[in-house]
Amino acid sequence: MLPDYGDTTLSPLKWGQIHDVYIQATETGTGDAAVDTVNTSPGASIAAGAVGHPGAGLYNFTFPKGTNVHPVAAYIDAAAATAAAQLICFFRNLNASAGTGTLVVTDSATPTLTNMGDNMRLYIHIKVTRRV
Repeated sequence: MLPDYGDTTLSPLKWGQIHDVYIQATETGTGDAAVDTVNTSPGASIAAGAVGHPGAGLYNFTFPKGTNVHPVAAYIDAAAATAAAQLICFFRNLNASAGTGTLVVTDSATPTLTNMGDNMRLYIHIKVTRRV
């Protein structure tokens, strides 16, 4: 369960407690994402899907279970990458009760799924609610 950090967001009472969950990771160059444990919320993780379609470009992540999940932001920083690319990412299959979701990454030049490039940084921010 999520720790009780107190109320920090004005929201409908039915949402109960709202917790910010952060995931930061770096592409390892092997098609997977290495989680930055210092800057990632407890109980959260991420891993790339299997190589090849439909696994390429799919990053499955976990977070503490809750009642509702609200996507806030996902960002790929290509500044440290060895190869420049214009990537777009979006959330899919967010499931609060299971504590799971998928981040889909596509190349903006071609509408195809693609893994992040070597040394690219990934930032995910979601809000998880829990009724008390």
